Amino acid sequence: MTQTATLPSGQSDPPLAAGLDLSWLNLREAADAAARSRELIGLVAGLLAESVRRPLVIHDLGAGSGSMMRWAAALLPAPQHWVLYDRDLDLLTAATANRTDVTFETRPGDLADLRPEQLGGASLITASALLDMLTGDQLARLMATVVNARCPVLIPLTVTGGAGLDPAEPGIDERVAAAFDDHQRRPVPGRNGRSCDDRSCDDRSCDDRSFDSEGFTNRLGPDAASRASAVLTAAGLTVITRTTPWRLDAAREADRDLLAAWLDGWVGAAQEQEPDLVRLLSGWLERRQAQLAVGRLRALIPHTDLLALPLTIP
Repeated sequence: MTQTATLPSGQSDPPLAAGLDLSWLNLREAADAAARSRELIGLVAGLLAESVRRPLVIHDLGAGSGSMMRWAAALLPAPQHWVLYDRDLDLLTAATANRTDVTFETRPGDLADLRPEQLGGASLITASALLDMLTGDQLARLMATVVNARCPVLIPLTVTGGAGLDPAEPGIDERVAAAFDDHQRRPVPGRNGRSCDDRSCDDRSCDDRSFDSEGFTNRLGPDAASRASAVLTAAGLTVITRTTPWRLDAAREADRDLLAAWLDGWVGAAQEQEPDLVRLLSGWLERRQAQLAVGRLRALIPHTDLLALPLTIP
């Protein structure tokens, strides 16, 4: 394994995507693998099989604990060299443990500092379950950087909002889903309190004018996939999307712990967004937890996979 020097941390923006807990990433890995589009990875594999470049060099942005590499490595042509980016060194250590079928290197640091030259020679860029945590400004700059690499870009599992439960409780379920989606769009500080409308802003890739007077802007949350699709299409890439929801069922033992953790997080974020929900949901949550305990609760959590293709494949 080769580990590069840590990238410099950004000085003008919050970290690009908050760190995630390893236990949560481990818990969701099987659901992620089941949901990701086999059609899109198959299309990528077919295109890369015709590439003269070997080994394939795959840059995984926001690699986390390596779920994307473990899933995709067996589905893409060999040999492969993976370049894993994440802010969390512990996650990168977990990502690279016991890998023997591909070579890899890690690049710890903030993706806000990613430069086009770091993606030079890429065969494929991936970014799984990342975009919904970005602001519009961050997404615009990241997409500008990946477009410059002129290679396929595969972005699986961007949350698109509107999660639902079965059996349904109309009215309450939708209110929880809407509050959670609004929480995903919550404001975060940016540019050290400087509004993007300031004349001192010289970032030409910034197309987000949503900074308020105190320098706050919103994460994209469930709007990220459509924003990324629009940006990549405008840049001249062919964009293909597929719906890739999590389908969790408490009747399946493999889903039960993830469904319980997801439900707690879903409700907790909704209540944080709308404190009035705390009292309203007490009985509702008890019913949901009872249904989960006896294997009678299912959840559909919408995601989108996106594949962007340049005119030519290197």
